[in-house]
Amino acid sequence: KKIVLSTSEKIHVVEMDNIIRCESDNYYTHFYFKDGGHLLISKTLKDVEILLEEGNFIRPHKSHLVNTRYIQNFNREQVAITLSDGSVIPVSRRKKEKILEFINQL
Repeated sequence: KKIVLSTSEKIHVVEMDNIIRCESDNYYTHFYFKDGGHLLISKTLKDVEILLEEGNFIRPHKSHLVNTRYIQNFNREQVAITLSDGSVIPVSRRKKEKILEFINQL
């Protein structure tokens, strides 16, 4: 499935499967892609979460949205998820049980 992302310079058509993660930056959201690419769009993470609801995304923390296809491990000590690009994403206390439940079903 493809989505459209608008930056200040271009309109990008991207495959949802190529998105590794999204990170909130106030009223903007950073997109990180499996090819190492990056985009900054002027939408909140809440808006992005709605845009990506048909994909394989979970929200482990108020500032992060991750593609479950790229989860490599859950670190119990750090209470964080490591993704295939090496990103370490914190998991909030409120979301920990839900995330662990999800990972155990993979």
